[in-house]
Amino acid sequence: MGGSYLVTCMPDAAEGAFFNGVVVQCTGSWTLVTGNYEEHGMCEATDQSGDKYFGVYTKSGQSDGVWRVTGGTGKYEGMQHSGAFNMAIQKPSIPGQGGGVFHWWGNYKMG
Repeated sequence: MGGSYLVTCMPDAAEGAFFNGVVVQCTGSWTLVTGNYEEHGMCEATDQSGDKYFGVYTKSGQSDGVWRVTGGTGKYEGMQHSGAFNMAIQKPSIPGQGGGVFHWWGNYKMG
């Protein structure tokens, strides 16, 4: 079985923190074949000034997923950013939709 999704992420970050005011749109797909879970996707993050960065992610089985930034515009041009993620809390959802709280962590270096 498998599927695809579009998700909007609104990071909870304090004023002045890296993710403050950033909205992230991700498109992904997943498969569950003979008990093996795989997930892949790509994201576009936009901050309040309109600058963007782009990234990809993957997850296999129950392990934490991994992600990395592939490029950016404006202040994010040349940024290096990578790390891991997991779902911390599964939220109740309405039919056809899902929700959750994810933890993302890693390191970044501005261009």
